[in-house]
Amino acid sequence: MRPDWKSPLMNLRLAGRIVASLLFIATLGIVAFALYRNAGAPNGTRSTGGVDARGSDDSLAIDDLSATMEPVPLTSLSVEGGRGVVSVPDPDTGEIEVMVTYESLDPLPNGLMVLAKPMAWIFKGSSVILVEAAEGQVHWPSQDREPESGTLRGGVTISVFSDARDRFVNDNTTRQQMGEPAVQGITASANFNAVLMELRTLDPISVTGPGLTAEVTGLSVRVSELDRTLKLLRINDFHTVTYDPRAARVWQRAQREQTQTREEETPLVAQIDTPETEGAPGSDSARASDPRVDLYHARFAGKVHMSDSVRSLEAEQIDLWARFVDGSLRDGAIGSMERETPSEQRGNNDAAPRERSAPADNEDSVITFSGSGPLEIRPLREAPVQLAEDDVYLQIQSPKSNAVVAHDGQSGASLRCVTLEYGATTRRFTTLGLAGTGVTAQLPGVFEAVVGRFDQDLTSGEGIFPGPGVITLATDGDTKDDVFGTTEATIRWQDGCAFSIDTQDGPVGSSGALVPLSVRLSGRVEAEYGGHHLRGNEATITLERSIDPVTGEIGAVIRSIRVSDGARLVSDGHGRIAGDEMVLLFDHAHPGAEPRLTRATASGGVLADDARGRVQAEFLEALFDDDSQPIMLIARDGATVSSPEGYIASGDEITVDLVDRGAVITGNASLGQNTDTYLQSLRGERITLDEASQIVEMHGPGVAEYSTPKRKDTTHNLLQIESSDGMRFNNLSGQADFIGTALITAEREHAEGGIERVIAKGSRLTVHLTPYTPEGARRLLRVEIEERASENEPAELDLRRFAVAPGEQLVGLLNLRGPRIVYDAQVHRLIVPEAGTLLVDDRRPVPERDNGSEDFPDIRGSTGFWWDQSLTLDLHDTGHEARMHGRVRMVHQPRAESERLELECERLAARISPGGSSGDLGEHTLTLEEVRAQDAVFVRHGGVELVADSLLFDGATQRVTAAAASGNRITVLDTVRRNHYVAEEISMDILSGRWTITRGAAIAMPGGGG
Repeated sequence: MRPDWKSPLMNLRLAGRIVASLLFIATLGIVAFALYRNAGAPNGTRSTGGVDARGSDDSLAIDDLSATMEPVPLTSLSVEGGRGVVSVPDPDTGEIEVMVTYESLDPLPNGLMVLAKPMAWIFKGSSVILVEAAEGQVHWPSQDREPESGTLRGGVTISVFSDARDRFVNDNTTRQQMGEPAVQGITASANFNAVLMELRTLDPISVTGPGLTAEVTGLSVRVSELDRTLKLLRINDFHTVTYDPRAARVWQRAQREQTQTREEETPLVAQIDTPETEGAPGSDSARASDPRVDLYHARFAGKVHMSDSVRSLEAEQIDLWARFVDGSLRDGAIGSMERETPSEQRGNNDAAPRERSAPADNEDSVITFSGSGPLEIRPLREAPVQLAEDDVYLQIQSPKSNAVVAHDGQSGASLRCVTLEYGATTRRFTTLGLAGTGVTAQLPGVFEAVVGRFDQDLTSGEGIFPGPGVITLATDGDTKDDVFGTTEATIRWQDGCAFSIDTQDGPVGSSGALVPLSVRLSGRVEAEYGGHHLRGNEATITLERSIDPVTGEIGAVIRSIRVSDGARLVSDGHGRIAGDEMVLLFDHAHPGAEPRLTRATASGGVLADDARGRVQAEFLEALFDDDSQPIMLIARDGATVSSPEGYIASGDEITVDLVDRGAVITGNASLGQNTDTYLQSLRGERITLDEASQIVEMHGPGVAEYSTPKRKDTTHNLLQIESSDGMRFNNLSGQADFIGTALITAEREHAEGGIERVIAKGSRLTVHLTPYTPEGARRLLRVEIEERASENEPAELDLRRFAVAPGEQLVGLLNLRGPRIVYDAQVHRLIVPEAGTLLVDDRRPVPERDNGSEDFPDIRGSTGFWWDQSLTLDLHDTGHEARMHGRVRMVHQPRAESERLELECERLAARISPGGSSGDLGEHTLTLEEVRAQDAVFVRHGGVELVADSLLFDGATQRVTAAAASGNRITVLDTVRRNHYVAEEISMDILSGRWTITRGAAIAMPGGGG
């Protein structure tokens, strides 16, 4: 579509030229009457609107329209050989004002006289009016006064010579000596009646002037008998009027040159007022008199047609109201329709004078006016509402067909309405339709507008379409956006459309481009384009003046579109966006270029969604490239972005790079995925995503979480990782690195009601998942926790079990420490490949005994393990199995009042599982069920020490069984009794401290020291 706002219809040439032409044609009848009045009667006392204020005005002023026809004495009446001269003096100055000559005079009965070749010279300032005829018959009862009536026949000619008083020498001056007339009218005959104050002719009249030719039929001029003012001027039928502006300008230029030449040749003479001249015409006292004001109304009735080479206007009626001051239109009564040349076209010289812009190709076209009805001009006693602010007011209308039609054949532009009004002084247009519609403006292939009314102030540039309206813009088929395609754009509004036109280089005129600077729409604004629907209660379009670098044409380029008060954009198949306000910003290479969308924003409860996801924020911004394609999205203030796959990103600000396929989330940043089977998320101050490399990074402290929802047939799982310095996740390889101090919390809720919670700490955490697959299913492979080197503390893992009834109560603890802890998720195995420690703590409450019986012994306790080489801990639902190597040490402390058990060996295997029986809590504890030690086993309990090849610890019975390998013996040292025993197998109850030899003869050896 054409967004540059400089189409042929979008300037005021058509409207301006039509109005200027109509003003000229409408005043033609008034000028014709002025010619008659100046020719037919001497000046006397004015009867309307004030004192005679005639000065030395050399222009052809219409200041005698209301002059009286009082009788005045004739200064001379001479007859010489049949030729006669009649002079009519001015009663105020005594100077000759009218001179009538004739070739012969034949008196007839009853006061009639026949004049041969009468010529009447009327002197008006520097202008001269000449009335000629082949013969005239007048009723002239008394030669002491003017004739009462008469008829002029045989090519009656009225000629007006502008600025030609000095060319009239005497009564023998010929028409040829006067030069070319400014205006000339010719008719076959004319009748006048001084008693009835009427001039009339039924014959055709031909009028010519500078660039002007007119053919009309029938003229009636009637003057009021009471106040001798104009009562009616009527032309029965306007046939054709043509006006050539080029010829008119040539004539005007020649007149200025002649005037300038005479002024240079005439010396200036100072005029000194004297008592004799005081109060005379032209004196200060006369000029200080109140001006006379005359009001007129002219009407063309019947079908009217006006056209030039490319433009036309059709209507049924044209009305003109005019105010004359001292017989002339005041300066500025008809505002100029031209416009000054813009400063951009004058070059860099700011001091250069402003010039009028050159006419367009068809500015000099000959204008033709035709009509089938009459023209009537009547005076007005009171100023009508049309002249409240204007001296000239024009109204064009078609009350029957409701169709005033203006057409521009060059562009195809057209305007159709019921009434078109123009205040020529204030330069205000008003175009009216019927019932809220009826004003239609069209430019084929560009736009069509339908409104009820159109008001335009050409001086201030402000315009308005009050009430509802619709504009349809057609595309030019050259759009680069495949999404929009080639279609029409429609804009509707309910309450009104106001706009402002550029007045930088003077008021808006006919030869200057129409450059809108802003358009404001209100009331249920709707725009549709290519399947896109934009709605809001208010809309503002801002434009900027620009010049095409190639053609130099002035135009307007769109800069922004603002939609507010419930803005909403819906695109068929492409989603929607809604907010309190939307703003679109544009850029252009030049007026003829396609608009380039550079930035778009939405604010206030923004919601945007399509098939790819949803965005919610208080502020949303989009940046675009040179082809108006989006390259970046920015959501701020409570921003949330979600996708159909369950991905959710939120933060104070979310920036999405659509070119490099990356995103940045800052300020309370969160990134996660929510599906039917799991929920995973990242939370921090800053999160970045790179879609190309499939890398997600969390900068600074943050938290990662993974959980599965609780169901009746499954358990609820939660994994939470806190990192002090950040995280980096490679989605392709499936590796996540948490940097800085990392804290892992994993929680599993058993269906029976117990809770298992894992807490791990380290300086670095690495999580390995299965590599990315299109199916999206992933499994945890491996987790590595490294020691916290900065704090000189090993990595640590706590496995805690809680009972949830009554309340959340810790009943079991497994604590694992080492420089590095590895979790192999495929086999559910914890590995410490270096030296470390393991603590198993049974924290069940003391079981209640039945009548003091010992059926439920207290087998609670805490057990610590140390090793120098490695640990492998297999995690099974039925029990955990730990295998330790390299100088393994174990300390077991029962909860009962008994000695602790100490053990050392080279290899140790322990089974940790729900053990014992303590009511509902037993199934959720971490109990040391069994320990197997091998190779150089050393045991200490109380005062007993022993060395064996293997050892079995039964957590349920709290008994130790030590055995020797084949051919070897167990050595037992009783440090209390100072006895030394040797046996093959012994058994020890660590709760009571009793031990017995279960296999092999005991060999007692006396201990040293007694």
